Amino acid sequence: MSWLDPVVMIKNLRPAFAPAKDFEHVPLLGTLCSVIDSIFIPRGGSEEKKALALAAIRDRQELIESTGKYSPFLIFPEGTTTNGTGMFKFRKGGFFAEKTVRPTFMKYSQGTVNLGFDVMEFLPLAILNLSWGGCQVKVNVMPDFTPNEYLFETHRS
Repeated sequence: MSWLDPVVMIKNLRPAFAPAKDFEHVPLLGTLCSVIDSIFIPRGGSEEKKALALAAIRDRQELIESTGKYSPFLIFPEGTTTNGTGMFKFRKGGFFAEKTVRPTFMKYSQGTVNLGFDVMEFLPLAILNLSWGGCQVKVNVMPDFTPNEYLFETHRS
């Protein structure tokens, strides 16, 4: 919903992330992403870049399951932020490899300031968000889900 989502998730779950490859060499942010085991994936419209991104996500999911040495990583399946009143179609990145996923969602309390004002420039939005002390968020972690034959049979398209 907002730029605060990753901050909330780091505090509560300590996950790795899947930021765009462009962030890898950004001072401080790139280092922070690397330290928490994030994978930098290529983003773009070409089929080749999409295939590379899916392969990078699949490879990390397989490493997590086979070795247990990597932090679970968090993917925002909608690929964007919303105003918190609806959902966009999920992208296939986290589901492509048919590995176990742990659905997690956040519910922000809404008051006089809506954290979904992402049409504003970042600095005024950050000042507005951080100066308002009434924001609360609940992180809900659901049980692990592993794709199974029932899913494939019932929802075959």
